[in-house]
This record gives sequence, C-alpha cells and structure tokens, in this order.
Amino acid sequence: MKLLNIVALALTSLACFVSAIPLRDNDNGILAYKITGVNSGVCDISGLSRKNLNAKEVVIPPYFELEGTRYYVRDILHNAFSNSNLETVTFNGGSRGIVTLEDGAFYNCKKLKTVNIYNPNLVLNSNAFNGCNPIQFNGWATRSLADKLVNGLVSQWKLEKKKGYDAASTEARNMKMKDLYNIAKLIRKNFRKGYECSSNLACSIHFRVISPRGIHMLLRELAIRVGISEYYILTGGDGSSVFWNYVRLDRDKWYDTWYNVEIYMFDFDKNGDDNYEKLFQTNTNFRKYLKDTLNHVIYDESIHDNAAAWYYYDRDARYGYPYEGRLNNKTPFNDYLLTLKKPGVRA
Repeated sequence: MKLLNIVALALTSLACFVSAIPLRDNDNGILAYKITGVNSGVCDISGLSRKNLNAKEVVIPPYFELEGTRYYVRDILHNAFSNSNLETVTFNGGSRGIVTLEDGAFYNCKKLKTVNIYNPNLVLNSNAFNGCNPIQFNGWATRSLADKLVNGLVSQWKLEKKKGYDAASTEARNMKMKDLYNIAKLIRKNFRKGYECSSNLACSIHFRVISPRGIHMLLRELAIRVGISEYYILTGGDGSSVFWNYVRLDRDKWYDTWYNVEIYMFDFDKNGDDNYEKLFQTNTNFRKYLKDTLNHVIYDESIHDNAAAWYYYDRDARYGYPYEGRLNNKTPFNDYLLTLKKPGVRA
C-alpha cells in the first residue's frame, strides 16, 4: 500500500511538472505568449511584455523557445496589442503554418503606420486592425497577403472564372466588357475614394479605401482571377496624376483593339448598366473624357492631347507595396505593343 502511494505521488508530481510549462503564461521581456497545450509545439501571442508596454516597434518571431522546446506562433489573440503605442510591426518568416491575426488583434492602434511582412503564411481576420488608420504593408511577403485579400474578394463577390474572354468573337468581347464593367462597379460600390493607401493593394482591400492608381491595379487583379489574360489588361496613366487601364478586345489577328478604361471618376449611375460599352473608350473619346472629367487634377493639360505620350506601368509590379520591384517603372504604351506577337491597334 505504501509503495502504491509513493508511485501515485510520483505520477502526480510528474503531471504537475509537465503541465506547468505549457499551460502558464510566458513573457520573454518583449512579448507575452500562451502555450496551448502539452507538447503542442504552438503558442498564441497575447500582447506586449509587462516591461515593454510602451514599445513603438516590435518583431513577431516565428517561434519562441522555452526550456529547449520550440513553440511556433499560431495566433495573435483578440486585443493582444489593442490601444498600444506601436508604430511599426514586423512579422518574420519561418513559421510552420498559418499565423492568424484575430479580430481586434491591433484594435485602436492609432499610431501604427507600417506592418512589414516576411511571413507568407500571415492571414488577417477582417477586423484585425479595427480602429486603426490605414496602414502601409511592406516586405516581400506582402505579395502573398495581397493575393489572399484579392482572392477573398473573388469569393465574397462570387466572381466566376470563365474561359474564352480573349476569343475573337462578338460574344467574347461582350462578355469581357460586361464582366469588367460589373467588377468595376462592385469596386466603386464597396470602396471609399481616398489616398491614404496610395497604390498599396493590401492596405486598400483591408481598409476598403482606394486611390486612382490602386483602383485600376485592383481591377486588373480581379480581371486576371476571372480569366482575362494578364497581357491584355494593364495599368497605365498620363505619367502625371491620372491613371486608367488598357484593355484589349480581340477581333482577329490584324484588328485586335486596345481601349481605355477609367473607373475612379466614371459615372456608373449616369451611364447605366445597359450602356456598359461606354466604359471602353477610344483614344479620341478618351481625350475628351480626360479633359472634361480629369483635367482639373493634372499639372499639364496638354498631356491629354497626345495618346502616344501615355504610359503603362510594369505589368509585374502588381501589389503596390513600397520598394516592390519596378513599381514606378513606366513605359510609353506604344512600346509595350512592340513586345507582343499580336500587338493589336489602339482604337
């Protein structure tokens, strides 16, 4: 009997020792985190360390190491950094799975300006930055975050991927025009006009605020998702302060035609859904549209007289985060046509 009591006591002591590490709150002097279970290998960040509550910058590591065991970050918990003084947050790579920012993770962080992302597994809940001002997302993994957010819109708006957009037929041309018109209208309906996010797509989508360049970058991304060739819809502009899309409509190998599409100022209510083709303008019509609608926001009105001087922006610079390769590389649109086997003509 005495032996059994000793064994039971030993087992109880061992259980307490094993559970003590994973179930307690932990603090490494910078961040506080909760280990989620015995030998789980994962943890959730609950906020700043007690000694670090006034931090202006913090780096979120892929894991914490405690007594020889790695615990990989899984979630940034609700209200983890709410009302903090943080100005810059960096998510480092190396995680083993999805890292989720729960709703309210950075609630009301009014001073937060930049989130650097080097972790392609980062996922934002819709209210992760609720109460914050629009934030610039930076870092090479911003591309992955932006893709997730664009795909989220595709799902939310029930946009279908189709085949045949680039076929040389009246049916294909009408389908492309109608679907692009409807996507453009959805963007305008669901996004507030503003410059806070510049051309940063991740910022624009998460905070639902979009600039003249950003809105045309987003239209292009959504068009690609539904099946339109990335070579046949580009982001362009006048090289000054006005932006639009170039869209190619196929007729045959000699007369494939490029049109100009501007959606930031386009009056969808005035033109109506039955007149969707008015969104696609020839150079002649577009010159007049630019002068009538947008000349007040440019520095040199004469730039809208010469379509040969209009630009396109590098088609691989898609996400608008700071320092994205070739983000500001603009080339005369006529030069782009020379790179295509079937260049088409400008309407």
